[in-house]
Amino acid sequence: MVAEVDASGRSVAEIARRYRLASSVLGRWCARYGTKMPPATAPSFVPVTVAASAPETTEPDGPRYGEARIEILLANGRRLVADEGIAPSRLRLLIAAIEGA
Repeated sequence: MVAEVDASGRSVAEIARRYRLASSVLGRWCARYGTKMPPATAPSFVPVTVAASAPETTEPDGPRYGEARIEILLANGRRLVADEGIAPSRLRLLIAAIEGA
């Protein structure tokens, strides 16, 4: 929106109305970021190298890497990944601890 104000020559109020934004908010943004905004850069590709995967190791009484995992997105935006066979009581404790942190 700030770039549109700079490029179009239209008023802040006109562009703010278009985006249903308070003109005072857009005015502050223009004052803060007006001509200081960095120019947009063209997208580019970066080289990627695919490496061989590390050998699987297992620890005694630890999770087995071949087992299915579950992923839970918590209300606070955090993510919990656990083995499929986790005990429900332990999972409840983990969720409570993470959501309380």
